Amino acid sequence: MNKNTILVALIATQISALLAAEESNTLVSDASKNAATLLNSIEPGNMMLADYVKLGIEAEILATYSKENNNDGTSEDSNDLVFDKLDIGLDVDVTENIKFNTVFEYEDGEDLRVDSAQFDFELTDYLAVTVGKAYIPFGAFGGDMISDPLTLDLGEVCKTTAGLIWSPVNELAVSAWVFSGDIEEEINNGAVIIEFAPVNELTFGFGVISDICEGSLADSIELDDDSDYEQTAGVNAWIAINLTDSLSVAGEYIAAIDDIDALNGDKPQAWAFDAVWKATDDLTIAGRYEGTKEFLAEETPKSRVGGTVTYALNDAVSLSAEYLYGKYDDVSEFDDSHAVTGRLAIAF
Repeated sequence: MNKNTILVALIATQISALLAAEESNTLVSDASKNAATLLNSIEPGNMMLADYVKLGIEAEILATYSKENNNDGTSEDSNDLVFDKLDIGLDVDVTENIKFNTVFEYEDGEDLRVDSAQFDFELTDYLAVTVGKAYIPFGAFGGDMISDPLTLDLGEVCKTTAGLIWSPVNELAVSAWVFSGDIEEEINNGAVIIEFAPVNELTFGFGVISDICEGSLADSIELDDDSDYEQTAGVNAWIAINLTDSLSVAGEYIAAIDDIDALNGDKPQAWAFDAVWKATDDLTIAGRYEGTKEFLAEETPKSRVGGTVTYALNDAVSLSAEYLYGKYDDVSEFDDSHAVTGRLAIAF
């Protein structure tokens, strides 16, 4: 699921701001929080419940229309109006060097749940530890679109984890993670992520995870009781560039490094290119071109293109409209698809 705040820059640009912080002790604290909450948690808002507690809220109402054209010449369409999401985030300064962050999330048709909850321990000016239920930053998943990128569908990982974040200089952050999996419920999974910001206009990063199936693919893995499961490592690379003060572009690639026996020998891959243009202080235009290979091809587009226009009514409320066109692989019953989404969002 994507972090859809109002008129934010690409997530990678947020990382650049963290890595460019002037004070090293602030950097490590922020890098720890960034690494643990990058994917789905919301940034604490400006509402102070106490001197040491911040509250942030995001809510979305979506109006959707979609049409799928089948290979046999038939088509199916649907429309809906839903209260799609409510996120409530709390950020607590337990002590000067210990922080606690949690996000409660409601999604349409589901009960309110704890989406993430972790402690951040600042050990030194350049070293921090995160422990809790967190989104491991395997992937940047940036952009200002309503829809999530296909790379997130492949690479998003939220686990109870422990992470070590090392940032010896402002331009570099390295994090290492260990976690227990859902497919194999043992602490035998890990990930390493390296992020660079050599200049304010450029950020890029690399990551490797011990088993890419422990992310969004886990629900698609079916094992026999007597089968031997083998982990399949995954890799990720991304780059983001601020071309001007108002225009940013980013690209990302995620893939398994080998065939996955539990997925009929497929070797899933996903990639996405995003562009965000802040046309005015109130108007943002975003576009994305993305694709997949051997990634649940019966239901996932092999290519997709679209754009989102967002207008900020004020600092907290925005209206957005999005169109997406998807093209499917020959193994799918679908030929192509069209999706139109309108969104009313609040974030403060």
